Amino acid sequence: MEGAAGPGHAEGAGKAGSRKVGNRAGSRTDGLPLTAPSTLLLGAGLAASVAWYDDAGRWGLVLAGWLAAIVGLLGLAWAADRRAAPAAARRYPWTRAEAVVFLALLAAAAALRAYELAEIPYRLHNDEMSCGIEAARFLSEPRPSLFGTGWFDCPNLGFFLTSLPMLLAGPTIEALRSSAVVLGLMSLAGAYVLVRQAAGVPTALVLLALNAADPWSVHLGRTGFHYVQATAAAMLALALFLGALGSGRRLPAAGAGVVLGVGLQTYYAAWLVPFGVLALALLWGAAAGRPAWRGAGRAVLLAAAGAVVATAPLVRHYARNPGLLGLRSAEVVVFGPLSREHVLAAVGSDSPAAIAAHQAERVASLFVGGGDTSEQFGFDGPFVPRWLWPPYVAGLLLACARALRTRPGAEPGERAGTAFLLAWIAMTLVAGGILTIDPPFSPRLCVMAPVLLFPAALALAWAWGESRRLGAAPRATATGLLAAFLLLLGWWNARDYFAGFGAKAAGVRRDGIARLVARHPSVGGVLNLFPQPELHWHEAYGFLAPGRTFREVSAGDGLATLETAPEGGGAWLVVAPPGTRFAPADRGSLLASGERRPPRGGEARETFDYWVVQPRGGP
Repeated sequence: MEGAAGPGHAEGAGKAGSRKVGNRAGSRTDGLPLTAPSTLLLGAGLAASVAWYDDAGRWGLVLAGWLAAIVGLLGLAWAADRRAAPAAARRYPWTRAEAVVFLALLAAAAALRAYELAEIPYRLHNDEMSCGIEAARFLSEPRPSLFGTGWFDCPNLGFFLTSLPMLLAGPTIEALRSSAVVLGLMSLAGAYVLVRQAAGVPTALVLLALNAADPWSVHLGRTGFHYVQATAAAMLALALFLGALGSGRRLPAAGAGVVLGVGLQTYYAAWLVPFGVLALALLWGAAAGRPAWRGAGRAVLLAAAGAVVATAPLVRHYARNPGLLGLRSAEVVVFGPLSREHVLAAVGSDSPAAIAAHQAERVASLFVGGGDTSEQFGFDGPFVPRWLWPPYVAGLLLACARALRTRPGAEPGERAGTAFLLAWIAMTLVAGGILTIDPPFSPRLCVMAPVLLFPAALALAWAWGESRRLGAAPRATATGLLAAFLLLLGWWNARDYFAGFGAKAAGVRRDGIARLVARHPSVGGVLNLFPQPELHWHEAYGFLAPGRTFREVSAGDGLATLETAPEGGGAWLVVAPPGTRFAPADRGSLLASGERRPPRGGEARETFDYWVVQPRGGP
């Protein structure tokens, strides 16, 4: 971290914090050769993707047109930058030490997200499996409309992103969750760049170290829900937009809009990002003064253009199906008519003041209470570890002081960026927490996950930076103590997730059965001997065991079903309670031909015995 100055340090160095872009100022002819083809790509691609967005026969053409329109817009923005070529743009160059630490932390984060990916969490939540089912639809013809809507009226583009690893590995748990690993790492990298611009390199590195093993961040980055898509889009869009404000360049502003537009087609939490972009522009203008307002306004317009191009086909879909827009959001808004009875049962009053107080109290439990209310995560501890409470409070005070700093020469990026990070956490807690039912429901808060610990990172980095005033030896000691603290906290968090939370998230019998069918491609049917009825329609079966035959019989009634093959052919998977006793004929004939394998210990709360049995007769 030594030698890697943050925004405040660069400003104090005067012209050392700036550089010349190119050897000369841009001319009106620079970038012109790119303008015509970019305009053609933008127009033709936009027309094709909007006109044929739901035409299954032109699916590939729609995708190509959509990508061409995006490339065309970015090409126009780049050409405009070439013509303008700002004489000076801030740049905080990467040092070799920073790059090494950054890559090492990102590698550690990747290892924690890839470890036992298919097994932890063992539970197969119905929402995760629904994402898998929707993604698997893109693996066969006819593919669904790329810009239509699917499960719970969520846009299909997010499910298409989930399907990309399945093109190589098929519809497996590993493939479903591997897309989350990639997007989770992208969200950490985006948050790093965002915080690096706002508060400097040391704070960004400390935050990345905290996030590498943070249970919430780890869970988002290793489960097949589409929430992490919104998280990654939010962090990347905001990082690009802050970079556009600082440099005056058009390309990152347009890129921020494109990423924002893609994010709007994933999980609903990303709908907060446009408001974040506006808030960041306003804070930047307020911090930089009147001359900056024009540049901030231009950046907002370019971001809006990028979002329009990225969402244009989906907008046409909503125009043809207006009832789908906002339907799910209306069901979870706390003051909405569709949730009135639910809120009344939870609060015991329909008074707005009582509801707001109840909601705020529940959101506060995210920090100091029992944690999450969702089954998708269900973490029962505070989302800010208790070890971080002192630096978190100190960081909040320090961030407020930096955001309000008005001394001459105060770096606007530091003021606006720090104020925005605090505002972003607050905006998310209000929009995704206080204003929605059953808070704190972590999926609705996912867009703040990579920056939730920013105040703690700011305080720890500030304390480390202050140690330089005491000399080399004290600074080396402070560096060692900080590294030891981060390693200890990372070990504790990883242990808390994989040993503590992982054990609590053990699957039920259904999860084990679905996994077994996926491991045995020869199985064409399941014969369930448990007395309790099974939910054969559950999404876990729909994703991992599609088209299989499911039957329930009593062990005492015999296993005559095994004489015939399942409807689709193949073997039977016989599932029975541990220690089930069978008639001698059954045990000696059919079950003897099967392979008995009790599940490994700890896999599921409900254990069972099973056999893979080849039927004697035909269908």
